[in-house]
Amino acid sequence: MTDPLFTRRAVVLGSLPLATGVGAFGSRAAHAFAGPSPIVDVTQFGASPSASAVQNSMAFAAASEAVNRAGGGTLVVPAGTYRVGYQLRGKNSPGNPLDIIRIEGCTRPVIAQGTGAILKAADGLRFGSFHPRTGRRYDPVKMPFNDPSFRVDAYRMILVKNCRGSVRVEGFELDGNLEEYELGGDYDDQGRQVLAVGVMLEANTGAVTVAKVTSHHHGLDGVMILHPGLTLGSPRYPITLTDLVCDSNGRQGLSWVGGSQLTAIRCRFSRTGRVRFASAPSAGVDVEAENSVCRNGRFVDCQFVDNAGVGFLAEAGDSANIRLEGCTFIGTTAWSAWPRKPGIVFENCQFVGSVINVFPDPDPRRATRFLSCRFTGDRKLSPTGAVYGEFLLNLGGGATNVLMSNCQFNAVDRDVALAWSPADARYHNCAFRQRGKAVSRPRGIFTGTNRIDSAGGVDLYGSRFVGPVYVNGKLVT
Repeated sequence: MTDPLFTRRAVVLGSLPLATGVGAFGSRAAHAFAGPSPIVDVTQFGASPSASAVQNSMAFAAASEAVNRAGGGTLVVPAGTYRVGYQLRGKNSPGNPLDIIRIEGCTRPVIAQGTGAILKAADGLRFGSFHPRTGRRYDPVKMPFNDPSFRVDAYRMILVKNCRGSVRVEGFELDGNLEEYELGGDYDDQGRQVLAVGVMLEANTGAVTVAKVTSHHHGLDGVMILHPGLTLGSPRYPITLTDLVCDSNGRQGLSWVGGSQLTAIRCRFSRTGRVRFASAPSAGVDVEAENSVCRNGRFVDCQFVDNAGVGFLAEAGDSANIRLEGCTFIGTTAWSAWPRKPGIVFENCQFVGSVINVFPDPDPRRATRFLSCRFTGDRKLSPTGAVYGEFLLNLGGGATNVLMSNCQFNAVDRDVALAWSPADARYHNCAFRQRGKAVSRPRGIFTGTNRIDSAGGVDLYGSRFVGPVYVNGKLVT
């Protein structure tokens, strides 16, 4: 089952006309460096909470370049709110943005320290399609529309690119201020697929950590991770996200479009698409490899809550082998999870709202697995009181070897049924409870001991009972 609302096209990064400041600050080619790494304070370059967005943007760019020229160092942003954002406009150019913090080509360790610092996008930044000659908003007659001369990106607040040394970004609040954009027309396939990103991590081979960062109200993504050209034989290049909050962004909390190792710990991805405008798929997290692979993902104690689209989405690209442990998924207007890629395992997770479109496979190691998970329709657990879906688990898209082991299903709402699954799904030591009278269809291969208690009908047609199954206390044979 594929809904175009939850399918994302690539942002064509190779065609971006971003202003990088190279002409002003020189080449960013990596070199071998001697001597101590510098400590660079952005205020030494003119950044200030009282300065204009243009002044701050230039100061941040110059400070970043000082770190890049040294091959590494510490970039310090003192506490305060800094207005940022500068779009270069000229003949046949409706506005190209300057990256705010750009760490590129560093071979030695880098720390970007922003404890107490807020970077807030200036009012009036352009975002979308604008006519290259008149500068006016352009609304395409037909979609998709991807003429790069009409494309206007807003910013990349923090870009870490092509670094071989380790990089740590910590303590920032990144406020995209999307409510105050000057909106252009749509671009690409659906919505405005142009850049307004809190943190972008691109093609780094050194270890990258993003810690204690809040990234919100960006027109595109809170965080984007990409690494073009990776294959199954590529080394692991570790990226770690800890205590990251991505909230109220236009397209995604996190877009993972390429990488060989990603770990997210205690992160929250919430309310994507619940803003002035949105672009598909409006997911909390979208795993969609583009010209690359996504492998070796791990999410621990993360929350995927109240997104306009799917909470956790894995549908397209060469993506596989992701583990989610102790996570919470709450779907209020769309599915809590859509994990249709091989090797995805959920362990000790809670799903509030329907799960759909898992990955079936003749090889049990590749099929989706739910281990000691809880599925519920309890509206009290939803921040809005709404819970999405007719069934707690909908495996109508295929279920061969999909495993639910030691799981609990609790359909407390009278309009929600337990599960809909084909007879080749696998249930082991599961417990089901349903208050409403709707018919549930948790068909499958049952091993261990399974118990189903329901006020409604229970359809087990075609199921195979390897171990005992009790329906409302009675043994089914």
